[in-house]
Amino acid sequence: MSRVFIALGLLAAIVALSICSLLTFIGIKEDVTLQMDELDTLIEAEDYEALTQECFRVSEEWQEKEHTLIRFIRHQELDEVTGTMTRLPMLAKYRDIGELAAEVNHIRILLHHILDSEIPYPRNVF
Repeated sequence: MSRVFIALGLLAAIVALSICSLLTFIGIKEDVTLQMDELDTLIEAEDYEALTQECFRVSEEWQEKEHTLIRFIRHQELDEVTGTMTRLPMLAKYRDIGELAAEVNHIRILLHHILDSEIPYPRNVF
């Protein structure tokens, strides 16, 4: 009987950790989406100096967030977001605005895809 309780305890711990990791990712995704919205606003305002500074700040903050996410998200998907994030400051610095806007949108799509693949839908579990 004690084995059943141990198994149920382990199952409960796994479910709790899964929920915590999903909530953590959702919070980070919302933060990054707000940052991407701010970059879009600066692109539309054509404020290139502020845009460059914001891109550097967003890229640095992503490095910190990536260390949190790397514990429970597949590395390949995070590497793609990281690669795109590291290009943002240079695209802003050299005023390649079309490419910058495309990369900002690409980051949104990647984060949405990661969230979609991490939510325990039956198609993701089986």
